[in-house]
Amino acid sequence: MGAGDDHGGSSDYYDVLGVPETASAEDIIRAYRRLARQHHPDHNPGGGAKRFQQITDAYDVIGDVDRRRQYDAQRRSEARAGIRIPVNRVPDGGPPRAGEAAAGAEGERPVVRLSFREAVLGTIAAVGVQEERPCAVCGGSGLEQPDASGCPDCGGTGSVTRRTGQIPVRHVCARCAGRGRTAPRACTACDASGHVPGTRTVKVRVPAGVTDGARLRLRRQEPHPPLEAVVRVGADPVFGREGDHVTVHVPVAPAEAALGADVDVPTVDGPPVRVRIPAGTQPGRRLRVAGRGVRRRASTGDLIVTVDVVIPTELSEAERAAYEALAAASGLARPSAGGAG
Repeated sequence: MGAGDDHGGSSDYYDVLGVPETASAEDIIRAYRRLARQHHPDHNPGGGAKRFQQITDAYDVIGDVDRRRQYDAQRRSEARAGIRIPVNRVPDGGPPRAGEAAAGAEGERPVVRLSFREAVLGTIAAVGVQEERPCAVCGGSGLEQPDASGCPDCGGTGSVTRRTGQIPVRHVCARCAGRGRTAPRACTACDASGHVPGTRTVKVRVPAGVTDGARLRLRRQEPHPPLEAVVRVGADPVFGREGDHVTVHVPVAPAEAALGADVDVPTVDGPPVRVRIPAGTQPGRRLRVAGRGVRRRASTGDLIVTVDVVIPTELSEAERAAYEALAAASGLARPSAGGAG
């Protein structure tokens, strides 16, 4: 089907806008803007209102992703039954305007970026959401308003006086068609759409224990429908997660692992906690600090402490002597590297 504009009598929304069923969203927008400018009542005072309303109704449906999907399904179903879909019937349940739910409908969800601690403890996050706003220049009408002083030819009266011989005759002003003001022009700031792209900050409550990839519902001001945002959690240099448990590695010296020691262990929710390393602790042993993980209403995770026994790479003379004495006492004495000769 061509992109003509003589479809005022059609009952099909695609025919009304003069676009094929396979038209892209951009094609539909361009067709609507062109026809809206051409058939606006201010440009067609003799009978453009009905045609303009048909164009608007058609765009409100097939210019919206969800409504177009519903309309296409209904169109196919009723076509099989031999029914023509009347122009004034709009499928229910779709978003109010095209483009407002595009981020969710097209799979391009806003992202809530959190630190590891924010994800574990919960927080209030601010998310930048792309959404169209009414054009400030035209007030959302898509048309630039005329000069308030009225039509320059008739001075706002709607008529002009001309003389036929010696007799003055009043005529309807040709410039303003008797309205007393000039016709509005298509708004160039929004390309006659009535809306311009913008960004709004939306706050969302993030529950404690949220995980990477989780979805959060963003509530927005009317008439914008809610959106789903995806959570992205940054890595932490100290802590990790195992479900609702927080994990941490603590380095200890060989003597501390052998003899036992009390060490300070960092926590994600407050100051360090003192943990007892039992004598004879082996590398990789896991100790549990109850209640210091993710805290939910129904349950609370723990802090899992993994002991890393760190072997020194450099020894002082005193340390070397101590290790040699320990080796001898343990029956592990070996000839020193410098003693062979």
